[in-house]
Amino acid sequence: MMLGRVVETTGNLSVIELEPQACHGCRQCRPSPRTVELRIEREGVVQLSIAPQKQLLLIMHSLLLPLAGFVLGSLCGSLLLNGDGVAIVGGVLGLSAGVLCCRTLDMSLVNCDEVVENV
Repeated sequence: MMLGRVVETTGNLSVIELEPQACHGCRQCRPSPRTVELRIEREGVVQLSIAPQKQLLLIMHSLLLPLAGFVLGSLCGSLLLNGDGVAIVGGVLGLSAGVLCCRTLDMSLVNCDEVVENV
């Protein structure tokens, strides 16, 4: 979950500035704030989250499809012709096909669960 502040609202489209968060390591780095546009009708500080089912969908499209393409391409390349070069070319082609099969998911997956007070 992330916290953000609604900085601008035009109609039903709100611009939310996300509060920068440090990593779980040393907590010294502070990245610059990011803004996102969501179709919500809220003001003030909001809490954003993504449902677990949608997180699984995002992981599948960003990690598993390219990885599966790479492995299947390598296996097909090595089974067709017994050679390392063919397996490498098959892996690269499979990875490329896996990346091309990924689809871009829009910001409608993000839920604005509640307005957080006193932040």
